[in-house]
Amino acid sequence: SAMLGNMVSRNRLALAAALLAVLAALLARWSSRSAIALLPGERLLFSADDRHVRAAVVEGPMGRRMLINGRQTAASGMGLRAPVVLAFLPLMFSSRPKDVLLLGWGSGVAAAAALSHPIRRLDAVERCPPIVAAAEAFDQARDPARDARARLAVEEPEAFLRRRGLQYDIILMESDDPRLYRPATARLKPGGLVALRLRREELDGTFPAFSAVFSQVSAWSPGDGDVILLGGGDPVNAVAGLDKFFARAEPAAWLR
Repeated sequence: SAMLGNMVSRNRLALAAALLAVLAALLARWSSRSAIALLPGERLLFSADDRHVRAAVVEGPMGRRMLINGRQTAASGMGLRAPVVLAFLPLMFSSRPKDVLLLGWGSGVAAAAALSHPIRRLDAVERCPPIVAAAEAFDQARDPARDARARLAVEEPEAFLRRRGLQYDIILMESDDPRLYRPATARLKPGGLVALRLRREELDGTFPAFSAVFSQVSAWSPGDGDVILLGGGDPVNAVAGLDKFFARAEPAAWLR
């Protein structure tokens, strides 16, 4: 009887220890996903989350910042360079681009920058509603989703790409997902380009997979630790059309 009681106690202790370990792991995962680090003088303007992300917008003396899982994706002023360059690079090197696809809404800045060009259509796909809501809170002055040329779908990008649909001159990727590289190529028009935004520390791991899909790849640095990879089937001329592109009022205003 005593031995049976000891065995039951040990089993209960083992079960309790296992449950505590699982709980600790879940708490650690949640904490790392949801932490919002405020800089001095900042306040939280917006926060929302789902099972994938926590998106937040904070405001301080230097303006607003948008954070996804604690990582800054856009900021007022020069912090907009990466999403702007993501949109402008392929626009500069494409011949009369009309149809653009954006995978990952991000801050919405890449969409707004693309729409400053006389394109015909911008389709955007974002799987996480909190990111869409945070983008609206981040920049209420520009609301690219209200542009008549824009269509925003909240769904998995991979599922969107695998459905039959439009072909695109340009595909923009706001975050890295190697599963999307090959499906994206199937949605490109001849001579089309894919632009991918990533962090500099991700470059070594991403470049081999990206260059295995696209025969012509170049890397560009907009600053602040970001890198833009530009991929396609044809070489791009890094000089042709630059003066003409930036002579237009809209691109020049974005990068002042």
